Amino acid sequence: MGDGICRVKDMLLPEHEGVRYVVVWQGDHGAVMEVETLRKRGDVRVVVMEGRGLSRSRNRCMETALMWMNELGVRPEEGVLLLADDDEVLSDAVPQRVVGYYADHAEAQVVLWRVRTCDGGWLKRYPDREMAYAERPRWYYPSSVEMTMRATVAQGGCRFDERFGLGSEALCAGEEEVFVWDAMQMGWSVCLVPQVIAATDGDTTGRRVLDSEVLRSKGAVYARTLSPLAARVRMWREALGLWRRYKAPMCQMLRCMKEGALHISQKTKP
Repeated sequence: MGDGICRVKDMLLPEHEGVRYVVVWQGDHGAVMEVETLRKRGDVRVVVMEGRGLSRSRNRCMETALMWMNELGVRPEEGVLLLADDDEVLSDAVPQRVVGYYADHAEAQVVLWRVRTCDGGWLKRYPDREMAYAERPRWYYPSSVEMTMRATVAQGGCRFDERFGLGSEALCAGEEEVFVWDAMQMGWSVCLVPQVIAATDGDTTGRRVLDSEVLRSKGAVYARTLSPLAARVRMWREALGLWRRYKAPMCQMLRCMKEGALHISQKTKP
């Protein structure tokens, strides 16, 4: 978004055989020189996109990557997609590590990795071993900077629900959880791997657990991925857990989550 395009040049790795970058910029055209500078690299393709929405941007990235692969004669089963943010620091070992893992694990289709903060800590609490996403601890939630997938997942139609995520109409978070749930519903395998691929500043939406916007997103995620009864139970459990930890008003938290659940039930998926 906006001048975030100015940070992209600092996060790109040196040109590496077989590695390409798709940059989607939702800007005000105030940083056109940055766009032109990026386009001078043969391994970068910049897409200027009107409007707002993080999920819209990611979907456009995936679609552009598939088209570029087709132009290069790369079959989807040979490609791996990695989601990155403009404030992220990628490890130099990422291309070999990620591609090597997929080459060694034919069953892997969506893989979530570990990410550190720029001061050397962890972005979040991670499970201590490799596991299927379905076996994850209840306290773990996925983040986009951890996410990679075979290009076949995107080719198969798996996309981010554009009703969720920063820049959407009402729901600022939850798009990664919904994406992973959709991927599993489509039959794709999802796993967590305890290897580091990047560092970031650590300021994620998911950490702001008491924000009304985040709580609305949680309620919407539960309504989107669970049965009506299970969603209500999950909202009560979430509110009770937050009350025990932070002594926040339960009624207010439940109201926000119910608003999110109602919103997603009334808003048609684009």
